[in-house]
Amino acid sequence: MAFLKQISMIITSLIILHTIPSITSISPDAPTMILIDGICLNTVNAYYCERSIISKLDKPHAEITTITKIAAFNALYISKITSALIRDSFLPRANNPLTKTKLRTCLATYNGLERYLEGAYISHGSYRGCNLESVAISLRTHELPRTKSVGIASWL
Repeated sequence: MAFLKQISMIITSLIILHTIPSITSISPDAPTMILIDGICLNTVNAYYCERSIISKLDKPHAEITTITKIAAFNALYISKITSALIRDSFLPRANNPLTKTKLRTCLATYNGLERYLEGAYISHGSYRGCNLESVAISLRTHELPRTKSVGIASWL
């Protein structure tokens, strides 16, 4: 159980470090804030979602495509880091069979999320590895399943 708490603490720390707002943070205008809230209010942690999007804006006004692109990038980035940590660090060190089973379940969930996001790229015919334009459109019309297993990465 202590091992899972350590895993949770490390993952949380990485996520917080990734989303610390820059010193020159932008204050979004009202229409932009309405769009951000429209995405973030349906998430596991609305405040975190809101802060992580706002911290990456380069001007006060942004369109839904830009905001969704940031949210999709954040989710994919967090999912890939979490998958790598589970696969390369936590699973090899886990001694308890129950812990290994839970870690494999988490890894499968994160891998599924990554496949979903990457599938959105491919389905729009413009997969270039980091082109988030097509996934922004796809994510506006499709809903990711919200489960406790997906956790932080499900806040799209």
